[in-house]
Amino acid sequence: MLKPLGNRLIVEFQEVEQVSKGGIILVEQHKEAYDLCKVIAVGPGARSVNDGKTIPMTVKVDDIICINPHSVRVIKFNAEEEYMFANEHDVIAILEDDKVYKKREQQKM
Repeated sequence: MLKPLGNRLIVEFQEVEQVSKGGIILVEQHKEAYDLCKVIAVGPGARSVNDGKTIPMTVKVDDIICINPHSVRVIKFNAEEEYMFANEHDVIAILEDDKVYKKREQQKM
């Protein structure tokens, strides 16, 4: 496993089927401009330009975050390993109420 540096995260997209209020499954181009991701690893945090001290990360391992999928960078190692990196400042929100996430996971099954 890789360890991210600075304010970077390693994330994993959560494959959640997007359904409209009427129950219609949305195709790729009609989905929202964000995705849910699970945080796999976090760096120590960015350094302050004022005093050089590390600013601790807000996001923690196993958090479910809302992020713009276009801000995630995919890096492939070997033929089997693929890591997705993002910066903490690209995180739109942390999902604190996991009822929404668990409900989506149950619908997926």
